[in-house]
Amino acid sequence: MNFVLQRLAQGYDEQTPEYKKMYKLVLEQEKVLQEKEVDTSTLLDLIAKRQGIIEILEEQNEKLSDLKGEVCTSLELNEFSIKEIKARMGGNGVEVLSASLARLSEVIEKIKYLDRENERILRQRIKETAGHLAGIHKQKKARKAYTEEPRCEDGVFIDYSK
Repeated sequence: MNFVLQRLAQGYDEQTPEYKKMYKLVLEQEKVLQEKEVDTSTLLDLIAKRQGIIEILEEQNEKLSDLKGEVCTSLELNEFSIKEIKARMGGNGVEVLSASLARLSEVIEKIKYLDRENERILRQRIKETAGHLAGIHKQKKARKAYTEEPRCEDGVFIDYSK
């Protein structure tokens, strides 16, 4: 069983660099959102890169799901939980897995925090833009109400039949 836990830890350690790449992308997103004019093409590019990383991580998680299932079956667990694993057994494999999950969760927590902040900033920017557009629309309506429609006095008719 310790071998399986060590293999799981190795799998999670292989995911850590991908999560670190994602963290760097989240930092870049934050920089883009802090700019006076948000460059949407850069923002969309960063989101696409993150999506690529997410797909890689999903593939890696699929590979680990069999090992997680084996651990759950062997220890008679309803769901995979490091607390439950620690409660049911000890050893080097448990410690290695616990350390690996701690490193991974540290990076994930940073990502989650920055994602919440970026979402808050983005929603604020959307609200500001909507207010700005509403102001422009009001100005346009007022200008139209107080300006006379242009008259067409010099009409020209071209007879193409001749």
